[in-house]
Amino acid sequence: MRALLRRLCLAVVTGYIFVYYSEYMFWARPLDNVRLPDAFWLLLTYSFAAYVFLTLVVTMRARSFTAIFLVGALFGWLVEGVFVQTLYSLLPFSISLTGLSWHALITILVGWYAMQWLFRVGSWWRTLIVAAGIGAVYGLWAIWWWVDAPPATPFSDFAMYVFATTTLLACAYLLASRLSMRRFAPTRIEIIGALLLVVVYFSLVTVPLQPLALIILPPLVLVVILTLLRNRRNETREDIMKTLGPIALSHPVRLRDILPVFAIPLVASAIYGIAQAAHLLVPTGPVIYAVTIPAGFVLLIVSIVTIWRTKAEAGMASAKAL
Repeated sequence: MRALLRRLCLAVVTGYIFVYYSEYMFWARPLDNVRLPDAFWLLLTYSFAAYVFLTLVVTMRARSFTAIFLVGALFGWLVEGVFVQTLYSLLPFSISLTGLSWHALITILVGWYAMQWLFRVGSWWRTLIVAAGIGAVYGLWAIWWWVDAPPATPFSDFAMYVFATTTLLACAYLLASRLSMRRFAPTRIEIIGALLLVVVYFSLVTVPLQPLALIILPPLVLVVILTLLRNRRNETREDIMKTLGPIALSHPVRLRDILPVFAIPLVASAIYGIAQAAHLLVPTGPVIYAVTIPAGFVLLIVSIVTIWRTKAEAGMASAKAL
């Protein structure tokens, strides 16, 4: 029971990290989803998605950049293709937008993977640089809403919003590092239960709202799952949940390791304030989309090919050795 409670707490903490990058950063304004009760339901939804994600990371032995991205793709499609139906709105671009281009790329690879890896290695300056880069993207992205969904949020409201949500993000990172356990090991009942919840929701809610989901989502998921199973059979490196993920026994995160995170609101607010003072209505959104949407597709293809090729090359090496 104690291990289960730790897993659930870890899912909630990770869920907030996902909420921050996938929702608060994306919408870049104080909408209802940052206020109760909407904030609670949003956190609950992403906590479940985080539990599924962490379970897949462990069961599929996702210990490489490519495998983590593929698990991130499943997370992104769970959010955009099951919980909501944006995956089917602008095919084929919506396969990447935003399941791959935002959830897998920004939330998982940058927010969950890169930032926590930097905390673990204790590289304060590198963490600061990456956080400042996130803040720059945040500020530039926020400007797009002035054009796409006016009116613009006042600077004081935006700065307060970014600093408040980022303070909670810093707390989430710190709490995640304290929820140490030897391994994240959900039971078979937990795994089956989570899978059933996804299948039931998909069947009773997603498909009736968007019948196209029955044709689009299963093939995408099948290709990625088969690739991850291939990865699982071939992967021999140490469990990433011990060395990188929210669980680290040998490199505990200290408060000073987290402080560079506040470069995110500082840089984002500075860019936002300067642009607003200069009355700049710059279509930054299409520029960011032009980079992230192709990047999502490219990373998906590269990750799949790399995992299958790695297995093939390993087999050829073994054959030559014999």
